[in-house]
Amino acid sequence: MAGMEQRAEAAEAVISAKLSADFARAAGHPELGAALARFGRTTATRLAARPGHAAYNKARGFSAADGARLAEICAFFDRAAVPPVIEVWAGDASAVLGQRLARAGFYAAEVNATLAAAPGGPEAPGGPEGAGGRPAAAAGLYAAGRQAYLAGAATVPGLRRRGCQGALIRRRLRDAAAVADQVAVTTAFGSPSQANLERLGFAVVHTRALWRRLGEDTAGLSLLGD
Repeated sequence: MAGMEQRAEAAEAVISAKLSADFARAAGHPELGAALARFGRTTATRLAARPGHAAYNKARGFSAADGARLAEICAFFDRAAVPPVIEVWAGDASAVLGQRLARAGFYAAEVNATLAAAPGGPEAPGGPEGAGGRPAAAAGLYAAGRQAYLAGAATVPGLRRRGCQGALIRRRLRDAAAVADQVAVTTAFGSPSQANLERLGFAVVHTRALWRRLGEDTAGLSLLGD
């Protein structure tokens, strides 16, 4: 258990480092409406230019210790007309905390998983099918200290289901071997992406629930990712 806890802490550390770096860069672009604030151990970020992107518009690591500050956290988002998303890590979940959020009008909208793997691995034979020499997909790899983070991926719609996601995961695992001892990633719990990651050596180190206000329109919102 201690080993898993250490892996989870290391994964969250690199995710937090990327978030801080992203918001430091965003501060130089006032049109984005970026802001970061801390409420006890909870880190809240908002990006007014992308109000439906929960990766940049949520309160991370909310727990009972900061429960009394929920109104302040909500006000931080409300000032920019950004729907708040409250993230509760599995180890911090409790009936008392759930009741506090429910009384404030929140519901558990989605569960995300954080997975980790050792970097490296062999190159897969061949590549994605049907790309025909055209760019088919792209992905990011972020490193901080001796930790790395798979920072998102996208595939051209017409070229999906041809092995692009797996190829990008394998390539980033190999690239990470030069800079990291562990690679972390987040995805929707129980999703096809989680299954792909686990087939390539990733294992769940912890989960987090994303709480959203009742009655808010969730059409077009992106809840996934850090």
